[in-house]
Amino acid sequence: ISPAFGVKVRTVILAFLLKDFPIGSFPTGSRLP
Repeated sequence: ISPAFGVKVRTVILAFLLKDFPIGSFPTGSRLP
């Protein structure tokens, strides 16, 4: 597994968690391409 894949997965998880915690500090929390 490439490091880039791990980063993408972690970003998706963070974006999913940010749905419950609308901090607004992370632009990735809105939506992913």
